[in-house]
Amino acid sequence: MKYKFFLPIISAIFLILAYPRFNFWLLTWITLVPLFFAIENKNAKQRFILGYIFGIVFFSGILYWLLNVTGPGTVVLIIYLAIFPALFCLLCPSPTMHHSLRSGAGHVVFVPAAWVFTEYIRAHLFSGFPWALLGYSQSLNLPVIQISDITGVYGVSFLVVLVNFGIYFALKKMKGRFYVLFIIFILFSMTVWYGQKRIRQIYPPADIKVAVIQGNIPQAMKWDPRYRNSIINKYSVLTKEALKEKPELVVWPETSIPGYLNETDLKKKVTGLARSGKVNLLIGALKESKSGAYNSAVLFSPLGEIMESYDKIHLVPFGEFLPLEDKLFAIRRFVDKPIGNFARGKEFTVFKLKSEEMFRDSGKIRKNTRFQAFSVLICFEDIFPGLSRNFVKRGARFLVNMTNDAWFGKTSAPYQHVEFSVFRAAENKVPVLRAANTGVSCIIDRNGRIVKSVGPGEGETFVDGYVTASITPGIIRTVYTRFGDVFSWICIIIVFIGLTIRHCERPRAKRGEAKQSHFIILFLMALILVAPSTTLAKGETYYRGNFRFKLPFSRKYDYNNIRVKRVIDGDTVELENRERVRLIGIDTPETRYGSKLARDARRTKQEYETIIAMGKRAAAFTKSLVEGKNVRLEFDAEKRDRYGRTLAYVYLPDGKMLNAEILKAGYAHVYTFQPNVKHVDLFLEMQREAKENERGLWGK
Repeated sequence: MKYKFFLPIISAIFLILAYPRFNFWLLTWITLVPLFFAIENKNAKQRFILGYIFGIVFFSGILYWLLNVTGPGTVVLIIYLAIFPALFCLLCPSPTMHHSLRSGAGHVVFVPAAWVFTEYIRAHLFSGFPWALLGYSQSLNLPVIQISDITGVYGVSFLVVLVNFGIYFALKKMKGRFYVLFIIFILFSMTVWYGQKRIRQIYPPADIKVAVIQGNIPQAMKWDPRYRNSIINKYSVLTKEALKEKPELVVWPETSIPGYLNETDLKKKVTGLARSGKVNLLIGALKESKSGAYNSAVLFSPLGEIMESYDKIHLVPFGEFLPLEDKLFAIRRFVDKPIGNFARGKEFTVFKLKSEEMFRDSGKIRKNTRFQAFSVLICFEDIFPGLSRNFVKRGARFLVNMTNDAWFGKTSAPYQHVEFSVFRAAENKVPVLRAANTGVSCIIDRNGRIVKSVGPGEGETFVDGYVTASITPGIIRTVYTRFGDVFSWICIIIVFIGLTIRHCERPRAKRGEAKQSHFIILFLMALILVAPSTTLAKGETYYRGNFRFKLPFSRKYDYNNIRVKRVIDGDTVELENRERVRLIGIDTPETRYGSKLARDARRTKQEYETIIAMGKRAAAFTKSLVEGKNVRLEFDAEKRDRYGRTLAYVYLPDGKMLNAEILKAGYAHVYTFQPNVKHVDLFLEMQREAKENERGLWGK
């Protein structure tokens, strides 16, 4: 009937109201019920059209703010994104087609899996656009979103669709509805119980005081040379105000520097501010080099030195670069805003934040030095879960998102954007700091709760100010951090099994009706599976669609009597299974030229050749002790280094610890440890003895 064409519109409007700034997130749990009634007993073509109507209305209401950037581009994007809800409706069976409990229960599992399937495709196809996934509507529902540390945001989407379909199933008075509703109730209750348990979980305190700055620089002034000094002065004033609360780290937004950092006057002002304030200062800046221009985050030490920088990896298509520019160059004339030509970063940078505290022990003043690791997500990089978990896997204990949402005006875009950071915190159980030019600038704890934000009483966007708070860096690795989107792939497998069963059960005369929809699904999956991955980081392939994950069941950390195949460096060995193991707690000299060699040369005041020679001697010493012998490895299962290497102590056949032997021989020095590293007292004792004997870093 004709009225059914209005049901997808009702569902879409309800779902729009669940997102910022309306935030009626309770509506999400019933919003798809009208859509299910609309598509029941419809053929494939009708279901696709109804789903497409839903998608057009929903994405128009969600992405209207893109009109501030490009009108034609917004229309094209909405037309494209609407395909995915249409594909979901194409997949959906009608439970009235079967009357057995077995068939009905199967649909209750199949339908949420189909929704996850279509969301996953949207998030990865053609570089992906995972904006406004269904799970994000629950960003304020803290107990429910805690399951994302196992399933990612897709698990929350699954649960929402499961409840919606269960309600529809009950309203249709299907046979077995009470059993189905009972199972859904149990699953929902278990989710809430797990979430409450996670929220109440207490971790050892290791707080860092941080500050985020919101400059509120109008887009029209941002790159005007006449306002360079006033922009820098504004950030300086806000930073000096924040420094009164003595933060250890101050964060500025994306491209907060009104020019290239290479320009002497800009760099001098930032350096002077960090030095005078004696604070670690993280800024967003443009950098220029022979390889191109980069959108970067740069960390200045309290001495005004550049410690490290991160170049943005996932650029905004049609914003920071033009895909296939040699073929699509004509698009530039249709985009209302200029398209940049930035180079892509190649390193998953993990910054090291050094902090020192003085304390009295046995009548003496002692100094404790800590290093906290963190990584930066620039602009919309926080919408990609895989990027965040890659940083956390490499050792980041909190994340920073610096962005500039001024492009979109006073719309819901900044509030929709902050939902992604909420989930990145909950998925990886790490705090997230957000520094935005116009908002929302805030501090999010590891459970996804917004602790503080700039200007909460007067509107969080288009105001200037700062906020400070103490954060507790993450110390655990969640299931999601370790294994990624395994849950999503389970849903994809369920979809294919369901389609196969449905095709086999269908009468031979009607099997041809499903061929077209099955072909579309297989085609989209083929695009994901065979699409070439993009190598974005040195030595790593950032997931961009290829089926690349290892099931967790074969992973072991209790290796005994393992043969070491070869020595990579003095502090890194390779096992027979080609796994590389980094020795815990020590650092040997470099054996090749690079940025780390230059850093070590500055720190130790030794020549490059001297350091390299010592590094080769350390490698030779390690090789003489372990190569070809059966050794025992004691792993620290909770930690990996920034390159993904497992951290372990290596015990020699005579029971001696390789880490300690290299230290005794003078071929390594101790670095600062995180709380969960074992045998800290042993290494700290060695460090104390080395200082008392004036042995130096790497021996004489």
